[in-house]
Amino acid sequence: MARTGRAALTAALTVGVLVLAGSAPAGAETVSRSDARGDAPARIDVTRATYTHSDDHVSVVARIPRLGRQGTAALSISRFEIFEAGYVVEVVKRAGQPARAKLLYYNHFDLLPRSCDDVTGSWGHHRVTLSVARSCLTGHARDRVFTQFGIQSGSDVDRAPAVKRLRRS
Repeated sequence: MARTGRAALTAALTVGVLVLAGSAPAGAETVSRSDARGDAPARIDVTRATYTHSDDHVSVVARIPRLGRQGTAALSISRFEIFEAGYVVEVVKRAGQPARAKLLYYNHFDLLPRSCDDVTGSWGHHRVTLSVARSCLTGHARDRVFTQFGIQSGSDVDRAPAVKRLRRS
């Protein structure tokens, strides 16, 4: 995905976070959030995101009933109650190619690549999954983290509701 595309997805996620900042904090290690159907094109229309914060990983399973064959999805993770800075686990899927996951760090201005041997992402079967080891989240692997899932195809974006304080078990 081009740098401007990533910046657009990050900006869209950030705006969504600010809008959702008034939602209630999570109080469990696994939290599901429903998202309205029909608020985005069907190929990226998120209907549910289930976030998990375990001793070892932070992950999401997002349900997209009519998931398209290509796009970019991201899981934002931060120690802050809004996504001011933090990590982005990104999976990029191009038609006819396997999904590729990577870890990025958002420093208020840019998305910068980070090395991590334990980043996974999958795309298919009506869902996108993303996971990262807590050991890769330097400075952000707190007992409670902010998480939000977003997906983009072209200029279209959809976001699942965020969890402001996802508690680690």
